[in-house]
Amino acid sequence: MSGFLDIFGLKRRQEIRVRVSWLVDARLRGSQHYVGFHATDISLFGVRLRAPSTGDFERVIDRDRVDLLLRVPGSAGAAEVETEVKWQRVEQGHALLGCEFKRLSREVRRALGEYIDAHPQDLIAED
Repeated sequence: MSGFLDIFGLKRRQEIRVRVSWLVDARLRGSQHYVGFHATDISLFGVRLRAPSTGDFERVIDRDRVDLLLRVPGSAGAAEVETEVKWQRVEQGHALLGCEFKRLSREVRRALGEYIDAHPQDLIAED
């Protein structure tokens, strides 16, 4: 039944999300070059990216996947993270892209968890 609810957007989020204002780099499709996007919120399961237009995202989406360089404040360096595109939409004049993390390393998961725990003031209430 959860698959059915997911299709129509009725399944409620279970993960804790926090507001962020991070620069996240995404690999250009078919290239070793990156372009930056703004992350607006993040959880242990995924990230929401913002761009001026949907065309900006089309440059980095490859078969419903986006490869990111994620820098969690307080952790060392950037980590390569593979994501799956879950949704795209336009809100208030900005293109938004919801990406689910795939193969998140233990170190990145720990750093994200610590960041989320350290920022309770930035928690996002359930939709």
